[in-house]
Amino acid sequence: ENELLVQPGDEDEQGGIVARHVDTRLETNLTSARLQSRLLKTERDARTFIEEQGVNILFLALGMLHWYEAESSQEVRKAPLILVPVALERSSVRERFRLRYTQEDIGENLSLANKLRLEFGVTFPSVPPQEELDVGRYFDDVEESTSDLPRWSVDRDALVLGFFSFGKLLMYRDLDEENW
Repeated sequence: ENELLVQPGDEDEQGGIVARHVDTRLETNLTSARLQSRLLKTERDARTFIEEQGVNILFLALGMLHWYEAESSQEVRKAPLILVPVALERSSVRERFRLRYTQEDIGENLSLANKLRLEFGVTFPSVPPQEELDVGRYFDDVEESTSDLPRWSVDRDALVLGFFSFGKLLMYRDLDEENW
């Protein structure tokens, strides 16, 4: 299953997968110093948001929907599909950062689901409860729900660590008269 990570020239002497592709470490094209700087800023920003707002907005996004605003549009848009709430942690400044699942609910991209419903008439599938979640099946469901839209596709291998906040969307929903 790790063969998808291998790029041309990445085979070992026996033609198998290089050991670095079968471990649990994330690879990046950043230098070590630049990566540490970015991780430190991300960890601080996430902690500050939790302290000030009481909400975690740091997520590991699994999969991306590649979509277009209109049939004539040439600019591809990308939106994350599954959002896993995570925290960056380390026990001391000499330790490496570790990404930890926070045990909060895994969910879908609420803003994307709302936009697709309102502007494209797409009924976006909800992410099932964690114990029933089959990521591949969910991506299949997303592809099926957007199959009528030309050029739209799902990148199943996309993985992004970032900040995602739905506070404004939730406030917008609360103010919608149809929800009263």
